[in-house]
Amino acid sequence: MNKKKKILVCGVGSVGKRHIQNILKIDKNIDVCVWRKRTKNDDLTDSVELYKDLNKALDASSAVIIATETDLHMKILKDAIAKNKDIYIEKPISNTLEGLEAIQERITKNKLIVEVGCQMRSHPSLLALKSFLQNIKREDIYTFRFCVGQRLEYWRSNVDFKKSYSFFKSRGGGALLDLIHEIDLCLWLLGDIKRVFGKLSNLSDQGIMAEDLVNIIVETNSGAVGYIELDMVSPVLRRSLEIVTKKKVLSWNFSSGILESHSKEHAEILFKPDKRFSRNDMFLSTMRHFISRLDNRDMSPSCSFQDGVKALKIVKSIETSNNLGSIVDVSL
Repeated sequence: MNKKKKILVCGVGSVGKRHIQNILKIDKNIDVCVWRKRTKNDDLTDSVELYKDLNKALDASSAVIIATETDLHMKILKDAIAKNKDIYIEKPISNTLEGLEAIQERITKNKLIVEVGCQMRSHPSLLALKSFLQNIKREDIYTFRFCVGQRLEYWRSNVDFKKSYSFFKSRGGGALLDLIHEIDLCLWLLGDIKRVFGKLSNLSDQGIMAEDLVNIIVETNSGAVGYIELDMVSPVLRRSLEIVTKKKVLSWNFSSGILESHSKEHAEILFKPDKRFSRNDMFLSTMRHFISRLDNRDMSPSCSFQDGVKALKIVKSIETSNNLGSIVDVSL
Protein backbone atom coordinates (compact mmCIF):
# COMPACT_ATOMS: atom_id res chain seq x y z
CA MET A 1 0.00 0.00 0.00
CA ASN A 2 1.37 3.38 -1.00
CA LYS A 3 2.28 5.83 1.73
CA LYS A 4 -0.08 8.80 1.96
CA LYS A 5 1.24 11.71 -0.06
CA LYS A 6 1.90 15.14 1.39
CA ILE A 7 2.64 17.72 -1.28
CA LEU A 8 4.25 21.04 -0.46
CA VAL A 9 3.28 24.05 -2.60
CA CYS A 10 5.87 26.83 -2.53
CA GLY A 11 4.30 30.10 -3.60
CA VAL A 12 0.59 30.82 -3.45
CA GLY A 13 -0.03 33.30 -6.22
CA SER A 14 -2.63 32.58 -8.88
CA VAL A 15 -0.78 29.51 -10.20
CA GLY A 16 0.01 28.14 -6.74
CA LYS A 17 -3.63 28.41 -5.69
CA ARG A 18 -4.69 26.73 -8.91
CA HIS A 19 -2.34 23.81 -8.16
CA ILE A 20 -3.75 23.44 -4.63
CA GLN A 21 -7.32 23.32 -5.93
CA ASN A 22 -6.41 20.87 -8.67
CA ILE A 23 -4.50 18.51 -6.36
CA LEU A 24 -7.50 18.31 -4.03
CA LYS A 25 -9.77 17.76 -7.02
CA ILE A 26 -7.56 14.94 -8.32
CA ASP A 27 -7.21 13.18 -4.96
CA LYS A 28 -8.83 14.46 -1.76
CA ASN A 29 -6.69 12.05 0.25
CA ILE A 30 -3.51 13.96 -0.58
CA ASP A 31 -2.40 16.31 2.18
CA VAL A 32 -1.42 19.75 0.88
CA CYS A 33 0.80 22.16 2.77
CA VAL A 34 2.17 25.57 1.84
CA TRP A 35 5.35 27.54 2.30
CA ARG A 36 4.97 31.22 1.61
CA LYS A 37 6.40 34.59 2.66
CA ARG A 38 3.15 35.69 4.28
CA THR A 39 2.36 34.14 7.64
CA LYS A 40 -1.42 34.10 7.18
CA ASN A 41 -3.41 31.55 5.23
CA ASP A 42 -6.76 33.36 5.38
CA ASP A 43 -7.03 33.08 1.58
CA LEU A 44 -6.53 29.29 1.64
CA THR A 45 -8.76 26.37 2.55
CA ASP A 46 -8.61 25.28 6.21
CA SER A 47 -7.25 21.87 5.23
CA VAL A 48 -4.00 23.43 3.95
CA GLU A 49 -1.22 23.59 6.54
CA LEU A 50 1.01 26.69 6.47
CA TYR A 51 4.77 26.55 7.09
CA LYS A 52 6.98 29.57 7.77
CA ASP A 53 10.24 27.59 7.65
CA LEU A 54 11.15 26.08 4.27
CA ASN A 55 13.37 23.33 5.69
CA LYS A 56 10.64 22.12 8.04
CA ALA A 57 8.14 22.24 5.19
CA LEU A 58 10.43 20.17 2.95
CA ASP A 59 11.09 17.62 5.71
CA ALA A 60 7.36 17.17 6.24
CA SER A 61 6.59 16.61 2.55
CA SER A 62 6.95 13.79 0.05
CA ALA A 63 6.90 16.03 -3.04
CA VAL A 64 7.27 19.72 -3.81
CA ILE A 65 5.62 22.13 -6.21
CA ILE A 66 7.66 25.27 -6.96
CA ALA A 67 5.31 28.06 -8.03
CA THR A 68 7.07 31.12 -6.65
CA GLU A 69 8.50 34.08 -8.51
CA THR A 70 11.08 32.84 -11.03
CA ASP A 71 14.08 34.32 -9.22
CA LEU A 72 13.27 32.19 -6.14
CA HIS A 73 13.09 28.90 -8.05
CA MET A 74 16.78 28.03 -7.80
CA LYS A 75 17.04 28.33 -4.01
CA ILE A 76 14.00 26.13 -3.43
CA LEU A 77 15.04 23.71 -6.16
CA LYS A 78 18.50 23.21 -4.64
CA ASP A 79 17.07 22.70 -1.15
CA ALA A 80 14.46 20.23 -2.39
CA ILE A 81 16.98 18.27 -4.47
CA ALA A 82 19.36 18.10 -1.49
CA LYS A 83 16.56 16.39 0.46
CA ASN A 84 15.80 14.02 -2.45
CA LYS A 85 12.29 15.33 -3.00
CA ASP A 86 10.27 14.77 -6.15
CA ILE A 87 9.51 18.11 -7.78
CA TYR A 88 7.01 19.85 -10.01
CA ILE A 89 8.54 23.18 -11.04
CA GLU A 90 6.74 25.91 -12.93
CA LYS A 91 8.26 27.22 -16.12
CA PRO A 92 10.78 28.70 -16.55
CA ILE A 93 12.86 26.52 -14.26
CA SER A 94 15.07 29.51 -13.39
CA ASN A 95 16.37 32.82 -14.67
CA THR A 96 19.94 31.51 -14.63
CA LEU A 97 21.76 28.44 -15.96
CA GLU A 98 24.19 28.46 -13.04
CA GLY A 99 24.02 25.29 -10.96
CA LEU A 100 21.62 23.42 -13.26
CA GLU A 101 24.18 20.85 -14.42
CA ALA A 102 24.89 19.74 -10.84
CA ILE A 103 21.16 19.57 -10.15
CA GLN A 104 20.62 17.39 -13.21
CA GLU A 105 23.35 15.01 -12.03
CA ARG A 106 21.65 14.71 -8.62
CA ILE A 107 18.27 14.10 -10.25
CA THR A 108 19.71 11.31 -12.41
CA LYS A 109 21.79 9.73 -9.64
CA ASN A 110 18.92 9.57 -7.14
CA LYS A 111 16.23 8.80 -9.74
CA LEU A 112 14.07 11.73 -8.68
CA ILE A 113 10.80 12.59 -10.38
CA VAL A 114 10.92 16.10 -11.84
CA GLU A 115 8.19 17.60 -13.98
CA VAL A 116 8.31 21.08 -15.56
CA GLY A 117 5.01 22.95 -15.73
CA CYS A 118 4.75 23.47 -19.48
CA GLN A 119 0.99 22.96 -19.55
CA MET A 120 0.53 23.93 -23.20
CA ARG A 121 1.86 20.46 -24.06
CA SER A 122 -1.39 19.10 -22.61
CA HIS A 123 -3.69 21.08 -24.92
CA PRO A 124 -5.64 18.42 -26.86
CA SER A 125 -5.23 20.23 -30.18
CA LEU A 126 -1.48 20.50 -29.73
CA LEU A 127 -1.28 16.83 -28.78
CA ALA A 128 -3.14 16.11 -32.03
CA LEU A 129 -0.68 18.34 -33.90
CA LYS A 130 2.26 16.53 -32.29
CA SER A 131 0.82 13.21 -33.45
CA PHE A 132 0.15 14.54 -36.97
CA LEU A 133 3.72 15.81 -37.32
CA GLN A 134 5.09 12.33 -36.54
CA ASN A 135 3.98 11.34 -40.05
CA ILE A 136 5.79 14.22 -41.77
CA LYS A 137 9.50 14.07 -42.54
CA ARG A 138 11.42 16.78 -40.71
CA GLU A 139 13.01 17.90 -43.99
CA ASP A 140 9.50 18.50 -45.37
CA ILE A 141 8.84 21.16 -42.71
CA TYR A 142 9.99 24.44 -44.23
CA THR A 143 8.95 27.32 -42.00
CA PHE A 144 6.80 28.14 -38.98
CA ARG A 145 5.44 30.91 -36.80
CA PHE A 146 4.61 30.91 -33.08
CA CYS A 147 3.16 33.98 -31.41
CA VAL A 148 1.65 34.94 -28.07
CA GLY A 149 0.89 38.28 -26.50
CA GLN A 150 -1.26 40.45 -24.26
CA ARG A 151 -0.68 43.66 -22.34
CA LEU A 152 0.83 42.76 -18.98
CA GLU A 153 -1.70 44.89 -17.11
CA TYR A 154 -4.45 42.49 -18.27
CA TRP A 155 -2.71 39.27 -17.24
CA ARG A 156 -3.88 38.84 -13.66
CA SER A 157 -7.12 40.26 -12.27
CA ASN A 158 -7.00 41.94 -8.86
CA VAL A 159 -3.19 42.15 -9.02
CA ASP A 160 -1.14 45.33 -9.38
CA PHE A 161 0.98 44.33 -12.38
CA LYS A 162 3.63 46.88 -11.42
CA LYS A 163 4.31 44.86 -8.26
CA SER A 164 4.36 41.46 -9.96
CA TYR A 165 7.60 39.63 -10.73
CA SER A 166 6.65 39.73 -14.42
CA PHE A 167 7.24 43.50 -14.38
CA PHE A 168 10.91 43.18 -13.40
CA LYS A 169 13.76 41.60 -15.36
CA SER A 170 15.71 41.16 -12.11
CA ARG A 171 12.97 38.90 -10.71
CA GLY A 172 12.75 36.69 -13.79
CA GLY A 173 10.08 38.71 -15.55
CA GLY A 174 9.86 40.12 -19.04
CA ALA A 175 8.34 38.65 -22.18
CA LEU A 176 11.24 36.31 -23.02
CA LEU A 177 11.17 34.27 -19.80
CA ASP A 178 7.54 34.66 -18.82
CA LEU A 179 6.30 33.57 -22.25
CA ILE A 180 8.76 30.70 -22.65
CA HIS A 181 5.86 28.33 -23.48
CA GLU A 182 6.19 29.15 -27.18
CA ILE A 183 9.90 28.35 -27.17
CA ASP A 184 9.14 25.04 -25.44
CA LEU A 185 6.40 24.27 -27.98
CA CYS A 186 8.81 24.94 -30.84
CA LEU A 187 11.31 22.48 -29.35
CA TRP A 188 8.62 19.91 -28.55
CA LEU A 189 6.96 20.01 -31.97
CA LEU A 190 9.88 20.69 -34.32
CA GLY A 191 13.00 19.42 -32.56
CA ASP A 192 16.20 21.03 -31.36
CA ILE A 193 17.19 24.54 -32.37
CA LYS A 194 20.68 25.25 -33.68
CA ARG A 195 20.68 29.02 -34.38
CA VAL A 196 18.78 32.09 -33.20
CA PHE A 197 18.65 35.78 -33.92
CA GLY A 198 16.78 37.78 -31.30
CA LYS A 199 15.68 41.36 -30.74
CA LEU A 200 14.44 42.43 -27.30
CA SER A 201 12.49 45.70 -27.13
CA ASN A 202 10.70 47.86 -24.59
CA LEU A 203 8.08 49.83 -26.48
CA SER A 204 4.84 50.09 -24.51
CA ASP A 205 3.55 52.75 -22.12
CA GLN A 206 3.30 50.32 -19.18
CA GLY A 207 6.71 51.19 -17.69
CA ILE A 208 7.78 47.53 -17.58
CA MET A 209 11.31 47.13 -16.20
CA ALA A 210 12.09 44.44 -18.77
CA GLU A 211 11.57 43.70 -22.44
CA ASP A 212 7.90 43.77 -23.43
CA LEU A 213 8.42 42.55 -27.01
CA VAL A 214 10.69 39.80 -28.34
CA ASN A 215 11.17 38.95 -32.02
CA ILE A 216 13.13 35.78 -32.77
CA ILE A 217 14.28 34.11 -35.97
CA VAL A 218 14.94 30.42 -35.37
CA GLU A 219 16.67 27.66 -37.35
CA THR A 220 16.04 24.07 -36.31
CA ASN A 221 18.49 21.20 -36.63
CA SER A 222 16.48 19.88 -39.58
CA GLY A 223 16.93 23.17 -41.45
CA ALA A 224 13.50 24.76 -41.04
CA VAL A 225 13.63 28.51 -40.46
CA GLY A 226 10.83 30.22 -38.59
CA TYR A 227 9.73 33.01 -36.32
CA ILE A 228 8.67 33.37 -32.69
CA GLU A 229 7.04 36.52 -31.32
CA LEU A 230 6.45 37.09 -27.61
CA ASP A 231 4.85 40.26 -26.28
CA MET A 232 3.36 42.02 -23.28
CA VAL A 233 1.88 44.79 -25.44
CA SER A 234 -1.04 43.38 -27.45
CA PRO A 235 -4.40 45.02 -26.54
CA VAL A 236 -6.09 41.61 -26.87
CA LEU A 237 -4.87 38.12 -26.05
CA ARG A 238 -3.45 36.41 -29.11
CA ARG A 239 -1.88 32.99 -29.30
CA SER A 240 -1.45 30.99 -32.47
CA LEU A 241 0.94 28.94 -34.55
CA GLU A 242 1.43 28.02 -38.18
CA ILE A 243 3.64 25.33 -39.68
CA VAL A 244 4.31 25.23 -43.42
CA THR A 245 5.15 21.79 -44.80
CA LYS A 246 5.73 20.47 -48.31
CA LYS A 247 2.07 19.63 -48.88
CA LYS A 248 0.08 21.33 -46.11
CA VAL A 249 -0.12 24.45 -43.98
CA LEU A 250 -1.08 23.56 -40.40
CA SER A 251 -2.56 26.24 -38.16
CA TRP A 252 -3.90 26.51 -34.63
CA ASN A 253 -5.51 29.34 -32.70
CA PHE A 254 -5.84 29.35 -28.92
CA SER A 255 -9.12 31.28 -28.82
CA SER A 256 -10.98 28.69 -30.93
CA GLY A 257 -8.73 25.76 -30.07
CA ILE A 258 -9.18 24.45 -33.61
CA LEU A 259 -6.33 22.75 -35.48
CA GLU A 260 -6.67 23.15 -39.26
CA SER A 261 -4.90 21.84 -42.34
CA HIS A 262 -4.84 23.68 -45.67
CA SER A 263 -3.61 22.16 -48.92
CA LYS A 264 -3.96 23.10 -52.57
CA GLU A 265 -6.96 20.79 -52.85
CA HIS A 266 -8.91 21.55 -49.69
CA ALA A 267 -9.05 22.72 -46.09
CA GLU A 268 -10.05 20.53 -43.18
CA ILE A 269 -10.38 20.62 -39.42
CA LEU A 270 -7.94 18.10 -37.95
CA PHE A 271 -9.06 18.55 -34.36
CA LYS A 272 -11.63 20.55 -32.43
CA PRO A 273 -11.64 20.45 -28.61
CA ASP A 274 -14.73 19.41 -26.71
CA LYS A 275 -16.98 22.35 -25.88
CA ARG A 276 -16.41 21.63 -22.20
CA PHE A 277 -12.64 22.07 -22.53
CA SER A 278 -11.21 24.87 -20.39
CA ARG A 279 -7.75 26.28 -19.81
CA ASN A 280 -7.63 24.63 -16.39
CA ASP A 281 -7.93 21.21 -18.04
CA MET A 282 -4.29 21.60 -19.17
CA PHE A 283 -3.17 22.29 -15.59
CA LEU A 284 -5.25 19.36 -14.33
CA SER A 285 -3.81 17.00 -16.92
CA THR A 286 -0.21 18.00 -16.18
CA MET A 287 -0.68 17.74 -12.41
CA ARG A 288 -2.50 14.41 -12.70
CA HIS A 289 0.45 13.09 -14.72
CA PHE A 290 2.93 14.25 -12.08
CA ILE A 291 0.95 12.63 -9.26
CA SER A 292 0.70 9.40 -11.28
CA ARG A 293 4.47 9.40 -11.73
CA LEU A 294 4.94 9.49 -7.95
CA ASP A 295 3.39 6.00 -7.84
CA ASN A 296 4.73 4.76 -11.17
CA ARG A 297 8.28 6.00 -11.40
CA ASP A 298 8.86 4.41 -14.81
CA MET A 299 6.38 6.77 -16.46
CA SER A 300 7.89 9.30 -18.85
CA PRO A 301 7.60 12.99 -17.98
CA SER A 302 5.28 15.29 -19.88
CA CYS A 303 8.06 17.89 -19.79
CA SER A 304 11.37 16.79 -18.29
CA PHE A 305 13.95 18.79 -16.40
CA GLN A 306 16.24 18.43 -19.43
CA ASP A 307 13.48 19.97 -21.57
CA GLY A 308 13.28 22.89 -19.16
CA VAL A 309 17.04 23.39 -19.33
CA LYS A 310 16.94 23.32 -23.14
CA ALA A 311 14.30 26.06 -23.26
CA LEU A 312 16.31 28.18 -20.82
CA LYS A 313 19.46 27.71 -22.92
CA ILE A 314 17.52 29.00 -25.93
CA VAL A 315 16.45 32.03 -23.87
CA LYS A 316 20.05 32.78 -22.91
CA SER A 317 21.16 32.42 -26.54
CA ILE A 318 18.46 34.89 -27.60
CA GLU A 319 19.69 37.37 -24.98
CA THR A 320 23.25 36.94 -26.25
CA SER A 321 22.09 37.48 -29.83
CA ASN A 322 20.29 40.66 -28.82
CA ASN A 323 23.39 41.97 -27.04
CA LEU A 324 25.70 41.14 -29.96
CA GLY A 325 23.27 42.08 -32.70
CA SER A 326 24.10 38.88 -34.58
CA ILE A 327 23.07 35.27 -35.14
CA VAL A 328 24.10 32.95 -32.29
CA ASP A 329 24.72 29.20 -32.45
CA VAL A 330 22.86 27.30 -29.73
CA SER A 331 24.60 24.65 -27.64
CA LEU A 332 22.10 22.20 -26.17
